Amino acid sequence: MIEEGVAVKVERDILEYLDALRKEKGLTDEAWGNSAFLGTINGRRKIQNLKKPQSNGQPQKLCISDFVRLCAPLGVDPARVLSRALENNRL
Repeated sequence: MIEEGVAVKVERDILEYLDALRKEKGLTDEAWGNSAFLGTINGRRKIQNLKKPQSNGQPQKLCISDFVRLCAPLGVDPARVLSRALENNRL
């Protein structure tokens, strides 16, 4: 069983890696968010909400559908990104 703290570390690792890829590709949060969350009024806000803590100080959970959506515009395989994060956290 994975402890909650470890799961949060994996999620943060995933988001940091994807954000680094976004920067390499020269995408703004707005462009990334609008591409990842087509049909959403404000994709940038969705990205920003995932990056910053909630009002209780806890990070927002990264749900699997958002994770897959975030990978698509960056051209990365979600399975490889997850595998990398698990390895980084020795799981």
